[in-house]
Amino acid sequence: MTLAGASLGSRRGFVLVAVLWLGAFLIVLVAALLQQSRTTLTVARSGVEETIADAMLTGAVETLALSYPRMAQPGLSDGRLRTIAVAGGAVAVAVQDDNGLVDPNRAVAPVIVQVAAAAGDAGAGRAILARRGEPGTPSAAVFREREEIADLPNGNDALAAFFDNFGTMFSVAGGINPMTAPAAVLAVLPGVSGAVAAKAVALREQPGTDPQKVIAILGPAAGQFLDPTPGKNFDVFLSAKVGSGLTKTLRVTMLFEGSAAVPYRLGDWRPWAEQPAWVRPAAPAKG
Repeated sequence: MTLAGASLGSRRGFVLVAVLWLGAFLIVLVAALLQQSRTTLTVARSGVEETIADAMLTGAVETLALSYPRMAQPGLSDGRLRTIAVAGGAVAVAVQDDNGLVDPNRAVAPVIVQVAAAAGDAGAGRAILARRGEPGTPSAAVFREREEIADLPNGNDALAAFFDNFGTMFSVAGGINPMTAPAAVLAVLPGVSGAVAAKAVALREQPGTDPQKVIAILGPAAGQFLDPTPGKNFDVFLSAKVGSGLTKTLRVTMLFEGSAAVPYRLGDWRPWAEQPAWVRPAAPAKG
């Protein structure tokens, strides 16, 4: 082979290697672009689905607002899950009367002390009472969010969890509504065991039950802290499922103490919230 032939062969070999490397680079580039496209498409689809879920949740809140004062009835505001049809699908909704929850700003002292004692921290009860001030005196240290219970000195995790699930800043007067209160709230009232609380809940679910009969079951020790007056404010948990399985949740407080021009307002709006412990399973189908 001549020198020229050897040189030509070398050039051909170099060109072949270069072509192979270029081909490999193009394959990697195309794969990367396809992967990026799939990722972009997935993100875009997720964004669209979340927007749809947001619209469904907002629609469910508006539907609930239109149903007031019907939603204040015990059978509809005691935490039981039900379904509301809205544009885009159905939303699971649970409504809890805030008068059935424990308000650290308004609940009477014995109830606060009992709740703290049940959590194993009587000192926390005294700390709550000290922070909110004596009745009738102004206090700049009222609780504005449930989570502030966790910030008490020597914070108690069990007590913080109780108020996160069963606390409210929006009761009307602080009395506990026995017709809507979760069993866990009734069970921390003086003289009430878990079994008695469950019995009271079962009784009140019977149509036409007289609230005084429920109060009688709970006993005189608890009776002085009970008030069967329906509330005007509601803790609401909603869950919307769309598309490929995206589920978005919302926990919101609806306040119906406004004027005719502004019939309600939202005291809280927490997307992606965990389901609070007061939520109860949907009622079994009849028939």
